[in-house]
Amino acid sequence: MTSSPPDAKLADDLLDAIYPLFGMLNKVRSISAGKLGILSLAEEQGKITAAAMKDKLGVSQQAISLAAKELVEMELLVRTKDPGDLRRTWFALTDSGAQKLHAERQLARAVLADVINKNLAPKQQESIRHAIDALTHISRGGHESN
Repeated sequence: MTSSPPDAKLADDLLDAIYPLFGMLNKVRSISAGKLGILSLAEEQGKITAAAMKDKLGVSQQAISLAAKELVEMELLVRTKDPGDLRRTWFALTDSGAQKLHAERQLARAVLADVINKNLAPKQQESIRHAIDALTHISRGGHESN
């Protein structure tokens, strides 16, 4: 029997450790993580097409179309046609969408802060801070210097 390379084991351990945290956050969210991703992209970009959302989030066009339609119906996004190319549709965050995104982020922060404060000693919290630095480095493609 061969063992997994250390990086695969590390990846498995990381996934096993963070997966339950997503479950905790999903229990308190009022909209899905996918819809929050769309709202975050709209906030970040100012306006964004469904194709760009698909590329950045790595989900199907059908999933983006359905979620964006629901967010428009909830008045969290506004949809407009590009006057220069009527085949292109832009999505932008509404004021209500910005408020919803902010509220969801605040709620997630509060839940995580509570879990951290109740379950981790100061030394463990410091270890988490170092892990966050490493994860941030990974998420930026390893281009940040230490």
